[in-house]
Amino acid sequence: FHAEDQSIGGVGLVYFLLLLTALWYRKNRLTLKLLAAVTVIYSIFAWTELHNIAILYMGHGFELLLSGVFLYRAFTGAAVLEKLERPTYAFAGFLLLLSAVKFGWQLATSEFHRIMYEESDKAWMDLDQISDLWLDSNLSGVAWIFLGTCAIPPIVSVVLTAKHEWWVGWVRRVVDRGSEEGSA
Repeated sequence: FHAEDQSIGGVGLVYFLLLLTALWYRKNRLTLKLLAAVTVIYSIFAWTELHNIAILYMGHGFELLLSGVFLYRAFTGAAVLEKLERPTYAFAGFLLLLSAVKFGWQLATSEFHRIMYEESDKAWMDLDQISDLWLDSNLSGVAWIFLGTCAIPPIVSVVLTAKHEWWVGWVRRVVDRGSEEGSA
């Protein structure tokens, strides 16, 4: 898929939903600032090749996102109903994270694994497409980038855990529709 394959109607729908959200939260300056930033970032991705890179990357990147959510829940106990859920979330989070690290390390350091990845079912794999089409790099370089991003979930989880009360309060201010006091 390429940029010309994207749905203009889909992009327009996202802009429309952003506009509706801005109208819904029009009294909250903090939310409006956040929506403006989201709109700019979305526009950069929607109208450049970055959306293709993001879609391809999230094939493996979703594992990292999910590991971050699981680690956060394990660290804070947020949204946990039973005590046994915390170690289960920790196990699942670290399992996903270590699996991604192993995958990235093998692609970055092993010619054998790169060949196996590139020839997997004769399909053109996602990180391979990123390296060939957009970064004009070799698969090893993209694998090193992926490996570096594996550090993000545990770091973000630890920071959000340490700043739990602050960021939960910030989110509450963002979703508050009733006041103009949202900007803090």
